[in-house]
Amino acid sequence: MGDLYDADFFGNRIVKITPAGTASIFASGLALPRGLAFDRAGNLFAANAATSASTIVKITPAGVKSTFATGFNSATHLAFDASGNLFVTDFHAGTIVKITPVGVKSTFASGLSGPWSLAFDGSGNLFVVASNNIVKITPAGTQSTFASIDHPTSLAFDRLGNLYVWTALNIIFKFTPTGTKNNFATVNTDVEDLAFEPPTGILANISTRADVKTGAQVLIAGFVVTGYVNTGRAPFLSGDLAGAIATNRKAFELRKALVAADSTNGDYRHLLSLAYQNDGDYQAWNKNTNAALDSFQKKLTIDEQSVAADPANAQARDDLA
Repeated sequence: MGDLYDADFFGNRIVKITPAGTASIFASGLALPRGLAFDRAGNLFAANAATSASTIVKITPAGVKSTFATGFNSATHLAFDASGNLFVTDFHAGTIVKITPVGVKSTFASGLSGPWSLAFDGSGNLFVVASNNIVKITPAGTQSTFASIDHPTSLAFDRLGNLYVWTALNIIFKFTPTGTKNNFATVNTDVEDLAFEPPTGILANISTRADVKTGAQVLIAGFVVTGYVNTGRAPFLSGDLAGAIATNRKAFELRKALVAADSTNGDYRHLLSLAYQNDGDYQAWNKNTNAALDSFQKKLTIDEQSVAADPANAQARDDLA
């Protein structure tokens, strides 16, 4: 679990809070900071919402602060797309501004009424609160009204593509990808923003026939062939090595059966080569089913023997997990 960063609007600062609850000032000297967003390199971007002097500030992990973009009427909320472009709602201008990783700025959408919270779905469509509407904007910039709702303030997507909308009526509504709405929760407090906690467990031995993207911070869609979810790597490894070995053995047999049933399936061969790519040529495994299976089994056996000889072997336990 990582650190939490809080935009202290009236304090003109950003506060960092560790998982243990220790708070410290990460950045100060801002001008009514509101929206926050991290890029893939770990830089934090903050919207200085001060009217007529709105800027986007970039803060490195070391706390070095610089102005990333200027010229906003009232920048409020931020969101990054999968390509690293930053999108900013300019509330008073009624626009959404797109800023490339190198700082080139352009108007992505206009004619919006008080644009506020932003969220991307898994297909790259941008959703924005605009007065009493949720507006959907395609990557090409085409706008449509996804839903009309009283006093929406914050948006967040779950991993299944459902959109959650917090309203000033203290109700959280859930919208399915097709637009079906239901009352998800009623909260007796004022809420500014919504966010989903990332999964805290570890999923092992994942196979898919659907969508697997490479790189950092990506989504995996499809089905889980087998897996083991635990709330922390070290407790599981130190307390249930037999379970780890059994799970990996089962995963191997399942993958072997899948490849036997469909020897041309690149996903299965690729998965086997991904599992242990330190024992040979990765590309060769991806093209050679038998080599992939042999290498998987070989590495698994080595790890089992290593753990049997030395239960404290951190590398072997890590591999088995």
